[in-house]
Order: sequence, then C-alpha cells, then structure tokens
Amino acid sequence: MLPLVSGRLTKAALVLAAAGVISGADLASVARAEASTAVAVSGGFGSVCAALSGGSVECWGDNSYGELGDGTTTDRSTPVLVSGLSDPIGVGVDTEHSCAVLSEGSVECWGINNYGQLGDGTTTDSYTPVLVSGLSNATAVTANADDTCALISGGSVECWGSNSSGELGDGTTTGSDTPVPVSGVSSAIAISSGLFDTCALLSGGSVECWGEGSDGDLGDGSLADSDTPMPVNGVSNAVAVSAGLDHTCAALSGGSVDCWGEGGDGELGNGGDTSSSTPVVVTGLDNAIGVGMGNYESCAVLSNGSVACWGSNSYGDLGDGTTTDSLTPVLVSGLTTARSVTGGDGYACALLSGGSVECWGDNSAGELGTGSGTDSSTPMLVSGFAPPSPGGPSPPPSPAPGGSNPPPSGWHAPISHGAGPMGSSPTAGVDRAGEQFVFWKGTNGTLWDEWYTHSAWHGPAQITTAGRTLHSSPAVAVLPSGQQDVFWRGPGGNLWETMHTTHWTRRRNLGAGPLGSAPTAGADAHGDVFVFWKGTNGALWDKWRTHGHWHGPAKIKIAGLMGSAPGVAVESSGVQNVFWRGRDGNLWDAWHTNRWHGPVNLGAGPLGSAPTAGADSKGDLFVFWEGTDGSLWDRWDLNGAWHGPAKITTAGRMGSAPAVAVHGDGEQDIFWRGTNGALWETWHP
Repeated sequence: MLPLVSGRLTKAALVLAAAGVISGADLASVARAEASTAVAVSGGFGSVCAALSGGSVECWGDNSYGELGDGTTTDRSTPVLVSGLSDPIGVGVDTEHSCAVLSEGSVECWGINNYGQLGDGTTTDSYTPVLVSGLSNATAVTANADDTCALISGGSVECWGSNSSGELGDGTTTGSDTPVPVSGVSSAIAISSGLFDTCALLSGGSVECWGEGSDGDLGDGSLADSDTPMPVNGVSNAVAVSAGLDHTCAALSGGSVDCWGEGGDGELGNGGDTSSSTPVVVTGLDNAIGVGMGNYESCAVLSNGSVACWGSNSYGDLGDGTTTDSLTPVLVSGLTTARSVTGGDGYACALLSGGSVECWGDNSAGELGTGSGTDSSTPMLVSGFAPPSPGGPSPPPSPAPGGSNPPPSGWHAPISHGAGPMGSSPTAGVDRAGEQFVFWKGTNGTLWDEWYTHSAWHGPAQITTAGRTLHSSPAVAVLPSGQQDVFWRGPGGNLWETMHTTHWTRRRNLGAGPLGSAPTAGADAHGDVFVFWKGTNGALWDKWRTHGHWHGPAKIKIAGLMGSAPGVAVESSGVQNVFWRGRDGNLWDAWHTNRWHGPVNLGAGPLGSAPTAGADSKGDLFVFWEGTDGSLWDRWDLNGAWHGPAKITTAGRMGSAPAVAVHGDGEQDIFWRGTNGALWETWHP
C-alpha cells in the first residue's frame, strides 16, 4: 500500500508510484521533504498531536511520561513522528497520555497508564502506541487526566481508566483498564473531555455530561458529581462542544456560544469572573461554528475563518498580541482560514485550511512547535507545516487561469429552463466534449431529463424505461464518452440503474438496500463508476463498477454518522472526494486514493441541504449547497487549499438542493428546482 504523502498536493507522485516509476521508499522520502498536512489537531496540558493526511501522527511539547509516542521521555520543541501508527483519522491528548483513532475503527494510546487510561488491560506505561482492547468501530477519541473515551459508530460512547468521580459514565465509580459503555448514550456525534469529566453532543443538538461536577462542570445546575450522563440545562441546538480544565462551551446553531463551569479567569466569556453551573451566553458572538478550550481560556472558530478567545492571557494565551486577560472575546491576530482550534495549559493551536497548524501562548515545554522555548502572544507556524494560504475565505482570491477559482461576482444571472413541476432536486453531469445532462424525478415518480448538445438545450423528456420507480432524486455519472448512468433509490429501498449510450436501457435492480438517502455518483477518466449513499443507520456506503464489473456494497466506517445524503466529486485519476452535511450542520469531507482518509470538518455550517460536488481536470474541487436562508453557497479547493464559504447572491432563493456539472476547464454549471417548481441554472465560465 502506498502512502498518501501530503494530501491532495502529491497526487502526481502517487500516480508515478502506482505506475512503478518511483518506489514507495522514494515516495516516503518525498513525504518528509514536503511540508506536513494536518487533518486534525488536539492539545493537552503541555503537548500537542496532529493527525496527518499521509496516515501518520506527529506530536510536540512535554514528554515527561512518553505522551509524544516516539519511544522516549524527551521534550520536543518541533514535531516528532509517533511510532507505528497506521492511517489515523483523529487524535485526543490530555495531561500525560495521548490516543489516536485509526481508519478501521481501532484506537491506540501511549503515555502514562497508572489508572488503565491506555485501555490495553494493564497499568503499564508505554512510550509507544498500544492497542485499546475490544474497539473496532470507533470514530473519535478524547482524553482527560486519568481516563479516555471513544465515540462509537452508531452513537454510543465507551470509556476506560480512572472512575473516582464517575468519569466512565457507567453508573459506578469503579475504574476499568478496558472500555466500558457509557450508560444511556446512543446518539452521540461528538465528545470532549475536561480534567475529570466528559461531555457528548447528541444528534438532536443537546449535550450530556458526566464525571466531576464540583465547579458546575456538568452544566446541570448542581455542583455534584454524576456517574451517568446528565443533560446540560437549556442547550438544545448545539453544533459543537469542547471541555477545558473545569469548564465547557458549546457552539449553537445560530452562531452564539454558551459556556458553563469554572469562570474565575473569565473563561465563560460573559463579562464576569464567576463560575456557573448552568450555561451562560458568551458576549458578542453570533457567527461561531466551532469551539476549543484551554485550561483557563476558551476559543471559538468563526464562520469567516477567524478565531476569538477569552479568559486568562498570562502567556499570550488569547493570541491578540497582549498578555492582558479578557472577560469577553478578542480576535486572535492574523488568523483568517481556521478550521478548528484546541488548547492546553496556557497555549492554543489552530488547524488552518490547507492543513497548516499555528500555535500561540506558553512555550516552556515546546508547545508551540517552533523549535524554541520562547512564548508568543500571536500565532506562530509549527515547524514542518506549510505556511497557510494567503488571504481568507471572504473575499475569495482572484480567479486563476482557466476560470477554476471563481469569485461570487463572476456568476451569471440565473435563467429558468421551465421543465416543471419537478418532483425532486436535480442531478447533473458533463462529458469530455462539454455536453451537459440534467435529470430529476417527476411529480409522478418518473425520470426526466434535459440535455445540452451542439450549443442548444433539448427536452424535457420522460425516460420511460425507468418506470414510476423513483423513490428519491436521481444521481448521474456521465462518462467521458457521454454515456449517462443514472441511479436512484427504488422499490424495496434498493439501488436502481438505467443507462444511455445510443438508447436507454431497461431499469435494473442493483440491490444494496435499504438505502437511507438518495444516491450520488461520478465517473473517472477510465469510465469507472462510483456510487455513494447514506445508509439507514446514518453511515456512508458505496458500490463501484470497475472494468465493467460491480463491487460492493461496502460500509465506509471512517465517515461515522452523516446528517444528509452525500455528494461526490470523482477526479479523472479516480480519486473520490465525498462530502456531506454532518450532524453538527457543518460540511464534512472524506476521500479515497488507495485507501480512505478523513473525515475532515470543513466548517461552513449550518448547511441547509445536502451538498453537491464536482472536480475539474486539474483536481480542483467545487462544493455547493443550499443555505438555511435558501441561497446558494460554495467552498472550493485549489491546489490543496480550501477557500470560502461564499454566498452566490446572483442565484436568489432556491427551492431545492443544487446540482453541479464541473467542466474540465473549471466551468461550473449549477441547477436547482426553483420555488416555482421549474428548473433553474446559473454558471461561472
């Protein structure tokens, strides 16, 4: 298996390696010569770890108990490789131990193990990763001082380690050196741990916490510990949650942030310095999409890519260029493309678009990863990571040659194709010659299309071979030759197909059901076809046709639980980029080269619909969705760096999720069902 060395920036190298032009060893050398690309970052008391797109983990900072995982107890002021991990997708770090969740669902931990927090059935410390016993379908991991918890596919949570304050949530105070289920949690979509407590964000937007409550950590209005999860008072629309030392904050769907617990350093952000056992509103935030806590400070990622922090600032923890504490949010200096933020004891770090990491604050143990021990009150690039892309998500950068980097102002005024009333959102594709094909479900469950050939639109026409079997909107994969393969969820919940070359074939039942959503589909330059859908359990599934033969269905476990149908952009090389609305309302991404990578939270929420996506001939990606206000929004990835989100105001108010057809030169044609039921289009040449 070849390594994905630096995300999407090295696909050419992957192709050469796959063809035998360069060896896997040479490719690994290329990987270390190139800058690291992070997909997830987690901070502990004095150490930080980042999961990299190439399938490894690097850590830096305090290493007193082997928490950096490099086989030593030597502190590191620059990132070092954790020994022996295979394809991690997430990390969790706390006081003296660290963990990673791997793509196949297992978890490995390293560091101190005096309470069994490594989960391997022993209390023996380990300076390199050991396998947590019995986990095979984990999707995320979080660590606190003496225990660890994993989010399990399907929404349950399992914890292990110390349990003196009920931190394992199993209804006892008996510790365990192997995982035990948290009582009563079945719909969790995210987890985060404080010093001796853990909180879970549930799919409906509520938050439940368990463990120590002496500072109001659990948010239930009391100061009592709890060995089972307790609902946080008044939180019903959270999209993200993060726990600090003795306090927790949640980002809410409207952009505000609520915090509870210890507030003596202003970490609750409400203008005071007192604790609260119930949530209080952080002053002045209305566009937060994520949160990340330190020990005595709190931070929020904002929808424009900036970061705001509040609380203690003794070491420059707030990143505003001062060491003055603040009881309300202040902007971190210079950040414009942040995707997530994490903190520790006197420092914080942000993961930026493109996969770079910047940190600020206390650097006494090398927490900033800069190679020095000097504190910084403004963000510093962690050594070995590429500098972030210039500029920020608003406004987008200038157009690149070929039209592959469109600013919103370049969009044409929308036109109506008529063709209504449509019974679903459309799907669209384009062939190598630039001919476009648009399909939708009619109001009577039949398949309809319009097509653009020889510089003119034709149709609409009903495709009678599909019958009245469409139980969802369709999906089309347009092959380079112009062949159209159309898929939908049909009778029995199964995947159905019809194809057109010179004529439409009779519909065919491909099985694979029951599907839990409409499918999405795409084709590569060789004519191989890839179909994805959300299962009835919320997981991502696929079928694929290579060399004329169907394979699957297969469950893609790393995606966890989805909040919408997926959208796929298949590159000409065969790389599949799958996007969906997460249960937190944000845009999420996973991608497949020779294996699956991710998932990555791209922010941009809350999305109002499932996303649609496409790729041009260079591998640049374009993702569109309907906003909660009914308008058209997008994000785009150019040369491995994400831009946006941006609102495309020319489209006006939409009546459905959009569909995109991306041409090889980067032109994007967007289609949707208007509020009048007709087919509408806008495009960017």
